[in-house]
Amino acid sequence: MIPRIEPVAAPLDVWVAADDALEPSSQPSPTTPRASGRVEGLLTVPDHPEGREPDPSLRLRTHVRIENVPRYSYLWTGPEVPRWMALSDGAALLSALDPIDDGWFALYRGPANAERAVADAAIAVGYSRLGRRLFRIDLAAAVAGPTLEVTDARIDAASIYFVRSCHGYARDDRGRCGYVVALDIASGRVRWSSPPLVARGFITIVGERYLVVGYSFTGEPAFVSVLRKSDGRVMTRLAAEVRGYLEAVDSSGPSRALRLVGSGTRARALRVRGLDTDAPQLTLEGPATGEVGPVLRMGDRDPAR
Repeated sequence: MIPRIEPVAAPLDVWVAADDALEPSSQPSPTTPRASGRVEGLLTVPDHPEGREPDPSLRLRTHVRIENVPRYSYLWTGPEVPRWMALSDGAALLSALDPIDDGWFALYRGPANAERAVADAAIAVGYSRLGRRLFRIDLAAAVAGPTLEVTDARIDAASIYFVRSCHGYARDDRGRCGYVVALDIASGRVRWSSPPLVARGFITIVGERYLVVGYSFTGEPAFVSVLRKSDGRVMTRLAAEVRGYLEAVDSSGPSRALRLVGSGTRARALRVRGLDTDAPQLTLEGPATGEVGPVLRMGDRDPAR
């Protein structure tokens, strides 16, 4: 199945919604300026999110924060959102926002407390710095079969890589979940899908050849894997002593460091070597510390201090 891709050449204020959007009666309320910022549907974006940049060690947990459980509403605590950017796409809410060359990559996801078809909604949108929508891809419709939660997505050159997570325990989805999909932006075609049960939570791009993904869920075994970008092959895997979800900081900064965080985690140095070879390696080094979150450093040496 080829997902809908909508390149847009006009400014955002004249963009016309796709015909597969929700009916007007179920659309979120229009953006309403307030003293604290903007509100669209269930999402509130303050003008200055808590007066700070987000802690990147919990990527999807700090870009948005769930409030008012069990009714659910969402507060944006991630990077500052441009005023022209939509905060929702149908029922899906802005969930993660990454700067890219000359623009932004936005991931919109359905509210967690909605019915499954809505909760599993996942829309990837590319924006230019000038406020033009470059593409819109329905990630949930890109793969045949039952919908699954998209827990993270990354863009790299001409491809989007995203994680299709299980709804609960893997056995509840008969083990047909927890995999990574590579999708070509121009054609909307799936380039490859990884084996199941390799990713659940974060995905990040390391170097030119590999992805690092984490798998964890309550009592299930947790581990970190390195996948080859060209075909999704699992190159190596290492167990991680965490409970709850694994999260990760983006490794694109000058430190080239990736911190993995899970509840109850005691930190150790988790290193990736051989990123420019056909045999990358993951190793744990040093004793556990009292700090929360092991540290994954890219390369053979610690970053310059």
